[in-house]
Amino acid sequence: MELWKKIRIPLDKAKQILLPGAREEAGEHEAEEGGEGGGGKLQSLKALPWKRILALILIAIGLIGTAYAAVTIISQWVLVGQGPIVQGERFEITVEPIFSEFKLYYNYSFEITVKNNDINSYTVRPIFNLNLTTGGSLDDDDFVLYCNGTKSQTVEDGDHFVKVHILKDQDLDPGDSVKYVCSLKFVEESLAENNEEVKVEVALEGVS
Repeated sequence: MELWKKIRIPLDKAKQILLPGAREEAGEHEAEEGGEGGGGKLQSLKALPWKRILALILIAIGLIGTAYAAVTIISQWVLVGQGPIVQGERFEITVEPIFSEFKLYYNYSFEITVKNNDINSYTVRPIFNLNLTTGGSLDDDDFVLYCNGTKSQTVEDGDHFVKVHILKDQDLDPGDSVKYVCSLKFVEESLAENNEEVKVEVALEGVS
């Protein structure tokens, strides 16, 4: 049944009861019942204007129906998702290819693609960490690294690791991506003679 019809039914009933003829009829009954003499509590209850009270109740029901109709759900609830909010990865970095070994004096070419998954814009550049996992010694002049035609510059030179960055700043708006074409070559013979193993990692450095 339509909402306006649901509300109109109780209000129409109340209107009929409150019509002049109905009110007079109610008054006559009240006079007759009151003139019969003492009937105790039962007589007092009979003397109440029940039709008028009923009309008010019907009006109240109609108003309550109006209030509830405003928030009536006419479809089933469907789960969208649940769970805690956690920090996501702001930047997506992919490298092609990934090498399992490095030969001395050989230029290894690879590509790095960086995508900004954040809602903010950033200026970034790649930073590399070259670490000898065998515990040997590594210096910044033991290798040559270029990305997009720019040679790396040393950030930190430890005993068995070197950090370098590429001073090639890139502005990334939300959803933007950039590709770095890089080449890496090892030139220190002791690295091959001592069978050193190196792990090469890349990350992003923010530029303020």
